[in-house]
Amino acid sequence: MLDDVEIYGYSRPQQSVRGLRNHLIVVSITDLTNSIAFEVASSVERAFVLVSPFGRVADPVRKRAGLAAQLQICLNPNVGAVMLVGLDAETLAYARSELADFVDVAIIDVSRGTNASCRDGVSTARELLSVLASRNREPIELSALCVGIKSVGSTSASSSLVTPVLGRFVDVIVEAGGRVLFDECADLVRVVAALEQRASNSSVRGRIAEVMQRYVELERDMGPGYPNPTAHNRENGVVDLEGKGSAALLRLGRHVIQSVISYGERPMEPGLHMVTGAASPVASALGLVASGCNVIVCSLGDSVGLYSFIAPVINICPIDLHAQTDDGDLYVESSESNASLLLELLAACTKGVLTSSERRCSIPAAIWDRGEPAQSYGFADHANRV
Repeated sequence: MLDDVEIYGYSRPQQSVRGLRNHLIVVSITDLTNSIAFEVASSVERAFVLVSPFGRVADPVRKRAGLAAQLQICLNPNVGAVMLVGLDAETLAYARSELADFVDVAIIDVSRGTNASCRDGVSTARELLSVLASRNREPIELSALCVGIKSVGSTSASSSLVTPVLGRFVDVIVEAGGRVLFDECADLVRVVAALEQRASNSSVRGRIAEVMQRYVELERDMGPGYPNPTAHNRENGVVDLEGKGSAALLRLGRHVIQSVISYGERPMEPGLHMVTGAASPVASALGLVASGCNVIVCSLGDSVGLYSFIAPVINICPIDLHAQTDDGDLYVESSESNASLLLELLAACTKGVLTSSERRCSIPAAIWDRGEPAQSYGFADHANRV
């Protein structure tokens, strides 16, 4: 299966995971410069913008947490250059020092006023994009991938058709030495014992038990009001958490869970990893990006696909959704299908072919700040390749 798959990526200093994209991010590190960052990013092609919800009088602890989240996203391997926009020279210098060993970094001095800062920013952004455009993709191994696994709008069809294919795909990536991350803990609340059996050692087993206990208690406390399965799930054949949890386990393939990491934390070794944190699909996807995922593969049972910030999303749908949505990248007809078609899609993605999520225009994302999602926005290119 792997002999015919050729994948490509961009080399990243000091990172074993390679970039499948070579994005520029314009980062505003205070809400006072958000408008400048928006103006710069919207004036050039293929630039993303990451804004801040914090001003000068915000709680210092939350400001530091927000900046740390921004920097973690900027260190995603799909990022090739970062433009920092802010007012405080010390904070800008710190941010630059944290990024400079990994990506090209530029700082915009806003002391000259908004108009001059915007002009300088656009000029600098074009220079950075020119540098990025001069870099070529290189052949890489599957071990250079960090794949996020998601599921949105589960139905009986997506559970029976898509889930087995995704599980086989996960096994291929893990066996090739890559990293796979999953975070849908709420779906696994009734299959905790089976999840713990997947732990690589007793320490990981204890962490799984600790994390899942929160969800078990939440379900117990909410009783009939526990919003899982959702109304959409129930209307489409996923009627209980046992069934939803079994499908979630099947999506993870058959290999052991190497570690349990926090939201936005990077896995230290290859293999399958459990991520704690956000439940909403948007915040979850951004957390996977912050954890270093260079691509996200999503089992889609609904007509609206998952979108992500920076990382391309490959949406896999059951065949019955083909007439309802063009958000899918692969439509599965049989649960016996192997992972070869998905690997071919992945290979095309690594060569620059856009996924359905990347062909959309402006897409919202979120920064998870101590449990409170703050808004940021990404601007996707409308061309066929990036």
